[in-house]
Amino acid sequence: MTATGAPGTTVAGAGQGGGAAVVGTTGASGSTAGAVTASVAGVTLVKSATITDPFGGTRPVPGATVSFQIVATVSGSGSAAGLVINDPVPAGTTYRTGTLRLDGASLTDAADGDPGSFAAGAITVAAGNVPANSTRTVTFDVTINP
Repeated sequence: MTATGAPGTTVAGAGQGGGAAVVGTTGASGSTAGAVTASVAGVTLVKSATITDPFGGTRPVPGATVSFQIVATVSGSGSAAGLVINDPVPAGTTYRTGTLRLDGASLTDAADGDPGSFAAGAITVAAGNVPANSTRTVTFDVTINP
């Protein structure tokens, strides 16, 4: 907003918080401009599983492989900063070494230079800063114990 005037002039909406301002004894001239931008991002996680049994079927029997997929979708504006996906391996199963992936790229199971790891019965993937209107997909496999 721009305001000018003789001493004693009242300028509606030119004061702090949108109130009136009164021009002082020496006159006034001033302007303000600015913008406030708020960014809010939401994250939705959807987990699905596919079973492949040792006999070519889809029954959850001992020895069957369960392939999990976790899709993280970021909505809103801005980004989800430092998104980390952590998922425990289900009881009664064993994690299949070397199956952890982020967006199709293989990750190691160790806590090392890549964003994925398997430790203490859970997978962890650091997906990083994820912009709004995008997804990150984590996949891994387990075997149903006898």
